[in-house]
Amino acid sequence: MPRKEDFFMVPVDVADQSDLDVCQQAVGSLLEALGEVPDPRKARGVRFPLGSILGLCVVAFVCGRQNLTQVMRFGRSHPELLDELGFPRKRSPSVPTLSRVLGRTRTSDLQKVLGRWFASLVDSERKRARCAVASVDGKT
Repeated sequence: MPRKEDFFMVPVDVADQSDLDVCQQAVGSLLEALGEVPDPRKARGVRFPLGSILGLCVVAFVCGRQNLTQVMRFGRSHPELLDELGFPRKRSPSVPTLSRVLGRTRTSDLQKVLGRWFASLVDSERKRARCAVASVDGKT
């Protein structure tokens, strides 16, 4: 019997190579955007890049995960994603690490960066042709 997690990783209908390129550009642009969020940690002892941690959280939450334990498990069950997000040794951060990093990251900085990133997706020619509305809160 398929697990619940298997349903969230089913790829969106990718009709041709250009659609796949759009998806890869979106992931690349997400990491680039998250790289603009100031890292509140001291450089000493940092094991995971801030953009990678935030990227994992964004992808996991979009895929239906609801807490940091589920985010950590999501990362561990998708090592190819960890590699794509730039994690060293394809190793997912622990729950305490996720909690500490997210607790110290300014939400206003993250909001601004994600807002610009979502706006750039909607403004792109490809997205304009494919969708009229982008729901971020899951209600509409």
